[in-house]
Amino acid sequence: MIFDIARHPEDTTDGGLTDTGQKQIESLILRLRESKYDYFAASPYFRCCSTLSQITTNLNINESRIISDLKLCTPRPNEWDSVFSSTRFQTLLPAAGSKYNAALILAPELLMIDAIYFESELVRASRNLPQSSRVFCISHNTMILAAYHHIMHGSLDIRERANVEHCQIYRFNVYPDHVVNCSIPDLGR
Repeated sequence: MIFDIARHPEDTTDGGLTDTGQKQIESLILRLRESKYDYFAASPYFRCCSTLSQITTNLNINESRIISDLKLCTPRPNEWDSVFSSTRFQTLLPAAGSKYNAALILAPELLMIDAIYFESELVRASRNLPQSSRVFCISHNTMILAAYHHIMHGSLDIRERANVEHCQIYRFNVYPDHVVNCSIPDLGR
């Protein structure tokens, strides 16, 4: 099963899209228009579900192709909120160079919990879908950090190209017992 995941577009504090976020979703829809996905999914957060709704509406995706039980969300959201809002995290962020590096320093155990959860959820999904399926999912910050954690422990080529920006797409090859590898697909940028 091929599972592509992207972070939701940049949004405002009230859940609307910024101008940059609107451009990101338009670009994402253009890239997805030519891709052949069997299923679509979103993390169960408003901004992810809203993004998925815009994508499926623009691409005329039938509801039967939307996976509603994929739970790509952190099991510890309050702990992550505390980390991200802490003065220590905000102070470390510029020196660390990325949210991933800062999270790795300040909350490695949370990052590992989410990385394990992320992989187990992908494997669970792969057991419920045909192995030849291609799935596209919009997710949120902590699951993207978990995906990035898998990537950072992968090949050098992908580490050099990966980032945690909004709408960056990551591809995972998933089998009923494990995640094999991850890459960054070229969907006609």
